[in-house]
Amino acid sequence: MSKIDLYKFIHMKPLTALVSFPPGLGRQALTEIESILNDPMIPEKKNTSSPKLLLFPEKILIRNTSLQSIMGICFRSFFLRDIYILLNGLELKNIEDELPDTFRTWIKETKSFSLQLQVRKNPSLDTEAFIEECKSFIHKAIGGAENIEPANNRIGPRFLVSILRNRSELYFAVKSKPLYQRGFRSPFPLSAPISEDLASILINFTLQKFSFNRNSIQLDAFIPFSGTGTFAFELFMQIYKILPGLLKFQEDDFSKHLNYGKIWKFLRDKSCKGIYRNLADHSPCLKIHNFDFRSDIVENSLLNESNLQSILDQNLGSIITQSFPGLNEIMEWKTADFFETLIPNLMSKNLFLPLNPPYGIRHKNKESVASFFQRIARKTNQLCLDLPPETKIHGFLLCPDANSYSAASEIWRTDWNLETLHFSQGKLSIRALFFSSKN
Repeated sequence: MSKIDLYKFIHMKPLTALVSFPPGLGRQALTEIESILNDPMIPEKKNTSSPKLLLFPEKILIRNTSLQSIMGICFRSFFLRDIYILLNGLELKNIEDELPDTFRTWIKETKSFSLQLQVRKNPSLDTEAFIEECKSFIHKAIGGAENIEPANNRIGPRFLVSILRNRSELYFAVKSKPLYQRGFRSPFPLSAPISEDLASILINFTLQKFSFNRNSIQLDAFIPFSGTGTFAFELFMQIYKILPGLLKFQEDDFSKHLNYGKIWKFLRDKSCKGIYRNLADHSPCLKIHNFDFRSDIVENSLLNESNLQSILDQNLGSIITQSFPGLNEIMEWKTADFFETLIPNLMSKNLFLPLNPPYGIRHKNKESVASFFQRIARKTNQLCLDLPPETKIHGFLLCPDANSYSAASEIWRTDWNLETLHFSQGKLSIRALFFSSKN
């Protein structure tokens, strides 16, 4: 490939984008992308062809799209893991074609770059050797540097090489970090938290399945294994329509080098106005009760009452956040054992109960996993009996193996409406068992 002007390249049409999503949840990711493209915040020009979406097991390809559509997806998506733009497609033997000068300068400035590899239907390829070959190609393209160390924590470009049979495609990421990294989660080594995109998909599935009107929702959330607060904040964002892009508006090397700063600012300004109008026109009522048996998590959470206001002020501006009804009272944090906890006084007739019990290194007692999940199911049954008859419980239980899933579903089979969703988290195949009380 001859040298290209990267600015002209990414502002021309059509572009091809590669989107990654939580393993096993491609249908949910595809539906979200379609809804964003069908209702763009920046309308496409007249006579523009519609993008074509192709769903694969580990990715979605968006062909015939534009930079503004890609940035709209990037800004608005709750479910996606990462998004890349195709730079070129090559035969494997031609991988040493040159990078655009923009990337050469960028890598020299930051002394940093990252590279991921996806390989399909090429069993003869030595993956590790090819990764080293790709890295050598990038080193050669920037002038033969042998060692690259980040300069002042600045982030260089992120590349992805996708290989199908004997053809490779070189992509570059449009954001400095994966989309699911919202930047609010507390780092606890034993927490093993569900990622933000997964949490958002599970919450959205619950709200849709049980037909909640998000404009006038009245909901109490009881989160007994709250951990780092991922479920709490993703629920808060969805109910109050706080788009993920609003939490990412730090001017970084990606905006400077890829020249999308004006588009991102437009999306941010329009989203902030939308939040203000939504708060004026509708009155969602939400109370989130967070409980965890570990006091260090509760005390140091980035989302406790004292920190939530500052996080939103920093990202949305104090003028908007002052419009939230009782912001500091929306989330409550306590140290408590789920099996000894009583449901607090509720303000609504709907209780949302997301259950992400400890497992692996977090499950320290000698009780078997099956017995532990049976106790969780029985405790949930008791909570249902303790509530007024008109109160409905909706939620899900994350089961890390077949034994935990069978143990809980057997107890719930007769008294609850059940549905199962499968996905992967790390090396685990997880079953999300959605439940709703029949009363």
